Amino acid sequence: MTSCDECGFEYESVPPDDIGSALRSNAQALIDALSSGDGVRSRPEPDIWSPLEYACHVRDVLGVQLARVARGLAEDTPSFEPMQRDARPARLRYNEQDPVVVREQVLDAASALADVFDGLGEEQLARTVIYNWPVEMVRPLSWVGRHTVHELVHHRGDIESGFR
Repeated sequence: MTSCDECGFEYESVPPDDIGSALRSNAQALIDALSSGDGVRSRPEPDIWSPLEYACHVRDVLGVQLARVARGLAEDTPSFEPMQRDARPARLRYNEQDPVVVREQVLDAASALADVFDGLGEEQLARTVIYNWPVEMVRPLSWVGRHTVHELVHHRGDIESGFR
């Protein structure tokens, strides 16, 4: 995957050396969008998450990606279990969480992952993992970082749409 048809994100638009700063700035933009209106817990449709649920999802993605990058640095081409994204909103009661706390958690998780990417060199960014989305494929850690930036950009759009 090199681009997203839905949100227009281009993976190559984020140079490997800029992954950390892109994570931080897009996390800030996402939480700014989350702060932009009433209805943070309202689902626009029964099968579309609320803005708060999207923010919780992104927070969890950031944490999962941090663990995946750590494994990718420590192991040769590890494979990852899916994060069970569709089960999490109900199981973890995303829509009952405190939006103020979630905002801080998103920023903290993005900062932690950004700090890791800021410290990676070219050789480490080229290390590979087996990533199962959109299809199972061997990917470099630089792609994992770019994909995580994409998650922030894409779901910021979902949050903004949820307030309309």
